[in-house]
Amino acid sequence: MKEYTQLNAEELKRKVCEILDNLNLSYKTEVNSKIGSSIIGKGRRVDVVVYDKKGGVFMHIECKSQNVSGTTEDKLFKAVAEAARDKTLGIPSVIVFSGFGWNAAD
Repeated sequence: MKEYTQLNAEELKRKVCEILDNLNLSYKTEVNSKIGSSIIGKGRRVDVVVYDKKGGVFMHIECKSQNVSGTTEDKLFKAVAEAARDKTLGIPSVIVFSGFGWNAAD
């Protein structure tokens, strides 16, 4: 997986879509969430929504990348919190994360 570590979020999303295409799964990108806002109260756009054979939402996939230190932990915390909320509402979520932007431990 080393080849994916330096991809930006858009490139990472394209790789995810290539994998979904190879698996013959139906999906859309940049879909406005139908289950509400993000955990910080803004409108939420899901990077990739995978659909089941009947056209229902099967899974959310969030693609996050951080190659400089700063907001990595905040970004990951928000994504995990939203994935946990999605799960309680019946939609499993996957977070695909790349980059080297972690702050060093004190």
